[in-house]
Amino acid sequence: MSNVTSSSPGTARCLAVGALVSLIAACVWAFIVEITHYKVGIVATGIGILVGLAMARTASTDRRLPVIGAALALAGCLVGDFLADSSAAAQEVGTSFLNVVTKSIENPNLAWELFRIGFAPMDFLFWGLAAYAAFRQVQQGVAVATARSAQPAAAAGSGGTTDGQSGIDFGASGAPSATPVEGAPAEVVAAPQVSADTTPSASADGAPTDSAPGAGVPAAHPAAD
Repeated sequence: MSNVTSSSPGTARCLAVGALVSLIAACVWAFIVEITHYKVGIVATGIGILVGLAMARTASTDRRLPVIGAALALAGCLVGDFLADSSAAAQEVGTSFLNVVTKSIENPNLAWELFRIGFAPMDFLFWGLAAYAAFRQVQQGVAVATARSAQPAAAAGSGGTTDGQSGIDFGASGAPSATPVEGAPAEVVAAPQVSADTTPSASADGAPTDSAPGAGVPAAHPAAD
């Protein structure tokens, strides 16, 4: 079965849903840091799980989607890290969160400095778990979509099947119809037909008579010399 190209509506919808969920999850992570004043790195794994679930529910038969899902989960982790670091920096400096984000976008060096300060070696582990979670869930969604798309083709192919051993053709209605078997003789011996009326007939004087041919004819005697 040919893969669905990325321009198909199903694949495009799945990509759009994955990107949207990735961005929303990143913003939620930054909001958690804003209200708790603490950055929890394991939240990155939750971003991968959310992206994977969303894309699995809308997945098409395109087998590239699991890799794309892992990439979107990783992008969500990076964006979430950036927003969380910006929130932590805003709290330390005493400025607004939007002010730090705006200045970081205008000055990439500031964004890199924020990322370097907030980075921890354990982040690699959380990012890897997020990408793997998204990959596995989207892979399962693609498998389900592939099996679902194969069902109509299998149903259409079973409309008229022939048993190769018995030579019986099972049509769409399921009733068998006779078809000649390869190698079978052309003549078919017909079964003898038995008359429905097997009751012996009676003569005028009440004596039973045999309706079989020749039953009532007396046997011939040899002529006397």
